[in-house]
Amino acid sequence: MKRIVLVWALALLACGGDTTTTDGGTDAGAQDVAAPDTSVKDSSGDVALDGPDPCASAPTTTFYVNGSSGNDANKGSGPACAFKTISAALAASASAANATIDVAAGTYGAGETFPLVVDHGRSLVGAGASSTTIQGASSAYNTTNTASFLDTGTHFVTILAGDVMGGADSLGATTLSGLTIVPPSSVTTPTTNYLGVVCIAGNAPDTGTQPPPPAASLVLAGLTVGPNFDSAIVIGSSPTQQVACNATITKSTFLAANVGVGTGACGTANPSQSWPSARVGDGQAADANTFTGTQIGVFGQGCGSMQSISANKLTSGYRGVVLVSNAAQYFEILGNTFDGATAPNMGIGIHTNGSATIAKLDDNGFANISESNAADTAAGTTTGYAMILGGGNVLEARRNAIHDNDNGVYLGGSLANGFDFSSGGQAADANKFFCNSKVTGNGYDLVLAFTTNAAASFGGNDWDHAGPSTSVSLTTSADGTDIVTGTSAGATTTGYGAAITTACATGRVH
Repeated sequence: MKRIVLVWALALLACGGDTTTTDGGTDAGAQDVAAPDTSVKDSSGDVALDGPDPCASAPTTTFYVNGSSGNDANKGSGPACAFKTISAALAASASAANATIDVAAGTYGAGETFPLVVDHGRSLVGAGASSTTIQGASSAYNTTNTASFLDTGTHFVTILAGDVMGGADSLGATTLSGLTIVPPSSVTTPTTNYLGVVCIAGNAPDTGTQPPPPAASLVLAGLTVGPNFDSAIVIGSSPTQQVACNATITKSTFLAANVGVGTGACGTANPSQSWPSARVGDGQAADANTFTGTQIGVFGQGCGSMQSISANKLTSGYRGVVLVSNAAQYFEILGNTFDGATAPNMGIGIHTNGSATIAKLDDNGFANISESNAADTAAGTTTGYAMILGGGNVLEARRNAIHDNDNGVYLGGSLANGFDFSSGGQAADANKFFCNSKVTGNGYDLVLAFTTNAAASFGGNDWDHAGPSTSVSLTTSADGTDIVTGTSAGATTTGYGAAITTACATGRVH
């Protein structure tokens, strides 16, 4: 706009025009007082030739924040009149349903009021996780929901997000995207009760055991969360309010937390009408979440409806996925990569208790998972297994590749009826077990320690040997043995394929 004004002035000079204001009398050289200027100005003070000043009125849909150039006395209706703090934008947009808060690059901590409460269908959108950082936490949250897990002990929360969709204001989903979220700088290791993003409100349905999940009330995309949270993301519910969060998480990175994503945080009592649901990953490789250095990547806790863990990269951490549930939950684990090659080395890929049922366990890859003292301590058990299934049930397992780990699958506890880790009779759906062995000591493809009498179904899979090798001792069988039966009823392996001859990693054997 300033350029337009300058060009106009130069044009007048070129034509001999006098840029001073005169009254048209004979004293042409005298400067008179100009008439009042009634033209509309833009935010820089120039004449606005293209419409009203966008900073003149408060916004209703998009509120702008800029920690460098903003001022909390502004209206936040444009980049030139942005707020300085996210807290000011949240306060100004409190009644603006479904508004977006656009946060410029910078670090936001000093001057903010934590936790940042992002509800009423509003969304918080940064300039990218590499550019926009939110740092801080406070125990002074106000959930208005008694008996949620937040009300048990003291929790320090950075962002409290999500709401019940619909209603009189037609509330939509809350989105958090393009942000890095970290605890206060004083928190230098993963610290108990420091939580990155917490959601305990949404439209999760009555308890259920099958997909599809409900529409997400919380959408998390393109975030980096951590390091040093206890739990980076917590998806839970409010028992007294009978509401629960339903979340979708994609394209995000979780660093050095005790738990990357915790689902099913129901607090002192499970809600009787709704349980939280979560989709961690959406099945698209381009949308993968990455978990690095988390002691547990995804923790399916004691309540929940559908929990889908799909197409994620779990590259290090003591345990990739831990599932603790009762019979009402639905779990599916699809197309994930579990790779323990990066320190801290993964000790267990998937770890379940005796009541967890995995409805679908398909298309996952497990490699480089090994025992370590640190992982043993963190997991409370001996590690070095792609999976420890502590009883419970697997209803379907197809096309998993389990190779180059200290051990493949450990099956213990009381095995439920209907357990099925087979190809379903289709060669293309075979699970592949190979090169699971120890560099030092003895490791195996499948270790059976369950207590029920029926044989476990592992038919139609491919092994190191055509006709998988078997042995009895859980500790002294030869390194690389395909199936160690212990005192269990063994495994059904009919329909096995040809021996797998793919070269093993250094130190591993067929």
